[in-house]
Amino acid sequence: MSKIDNKKIPTVLGTVIIVIIAITVGALVWKYEKIKNQDEAGMQSKAVEFVKSVEEKQNPQREEKEESIDTSDWKVCRSEKYNYEFKYPSDWIIGVPVNRMLTNCEYQKSFVISPGIQIPENNLYHASFSINENEISIDEFIKSIDQESIIEKEMLINNRKAIVTRKDGPRGTVRIIKIFDKKITYGFGAEFQSNEKLFDAFVSTFKILE
Repeated sequence: MSKIDNKKIPTVLGTVIIVIIAITVGALVWKYEKIKNQDEAGMQSKAVEFVKSVEEKQNPQREEKEESIDTSDWKVCRSEKYNYEFKYPSDWIIGVPVNRMLTNCEYQKSFVISPGIQIPENNLYHASFSINENEISIDEFIKSIDQESIIEKEMLINNRKAIVTRKDGPRGTVRIIKIFDKKITYGFGAEFQSNEKLFDAFVSTFKILE
């Protein structure tokens, strides 16, 4: 029996050593994979943070959610003749340069909307509004856009098709919005420098009178 036991000892010992080596190797592989996964996750996290920081620098307005402008107490510019209305700030005026104020919008086909108590002589206004009674299709309008302008987007305003264009002007970026309704084209325009958010509020109140 002692001879048999002596022969079994190396076999058992070898098996134990193999098991220990297997466990050790398995533990090392597991630790390596864990560290590798942590490193990859860390790199991905840093990459996301880097991209986010770049976007925040390019678009700082995304850092804070801006409140929408309250237009409930704004004055109404309305024309039944040209079938539209929109709102503008209660302390602003409408008029035609130079220094001609308008008491209403009924018959005027082109005017400016400006802060203050008079229409500025140098045309430094915030926004403008115009009406074109010549029937023009969207395709025709797009073909008429000058090379310096770019089409920012196409959209719906009061369920009418509209096109937004931009171009760089001497006093800032010129933004124009054209709204197409049957035989009339309505247009808003402004140069920035001015408050673009306020300009968007003008446009958001625009309605076609049904």
